[in-house]
Amino acid sequence: MRAISVHVSDSDYLAFKSLAAQDQRPVAELIREAMSRWLVEHRRSGGSLADVLPVDCGASIRPFERSEIAEELFER
Repeated sequence: MRAISVHVSDSDYLAFKSLAAQDQRPVAELIREAMSRWLVEHRRSGGSLADVLPVDCGASIRPFERSEIAEELFER
């Protein structure tokens, strides 16, 4: 884990400090959690798999059903 310094407004710090006290957790833990949630949200908003255009990779080795693809994806 890496230590960083962040400048925040007094009101934001007091809000985090109050929430941390209510949950009996350190302010730093709440800030780490907030940063992690922000990353998850912004990574997710990169688009949908449905927006990816198909690529022609040649003929299929054998016929397949859509359910087979889903089964294979979810097994991993």
